[in-house]
Order: sequence, then structure tokens, then C-alpha cells
Amino acid sequence: MKPWPKLRNETITQIADVLRYMIGERTADRREWLDLPNEYIKGRKVAKVPTSSSDVTGSREGDFNYDGSYLYVCVNNAGSVVWRRVALSSW
Repeated sequence: MKPWPKLRNETITQIADVLRYMIGERTADRREWLDLPNEYIKGRKVAKVPTSSSDVTGSREGDFNYDGSYLYVCVNNAGSVVWRRVALSSW
């Protein structure tokens, strides 16, 4: 049986550095992937159409809905979540 080649200490350190780098990169990638909904898919279409700007029960920033006249979006207004609406028109 052939013995394993002997590694010098600097080689072991280099291998360990590469592995630490790879693990760090994969950890960052995983963190970005898990945070993807918060970064890129901030809103969700909710089942209710708000009846007023303060009708925020169960709502969070980025939520939206629409009806035949308005597009409703839940926004952060100086630390409070409120609904805003924009009139729809044809073009």
C-alpha cells in the first residue's frame, strides 16, 4: 500500500483557507437565497380590498390588491403601515 504524500504546513494552511472561503461564499449565497422573498418579492396580493387607508389588520408593507377603479398598495408612512390607492384609467 502506498503511503499518502506528506503535506507541508503551508499547504495545509492554503487548503484550509480555500475551504473557509468556499464555506463563507456558500453561506452568503444561502443567506441571500433565504432572504430573497424579503428583497425581491416584497409584496403579496391579499384577499381583501381595503375599505380605508387605516384598514391594515393583517397587512404588511408591499401588500397590494385592486378592483375595477383602483390599485391599492400598503406602504410605510413614517413608521406606520397604511394603504394608498391609485386610480386606474384606460390608455
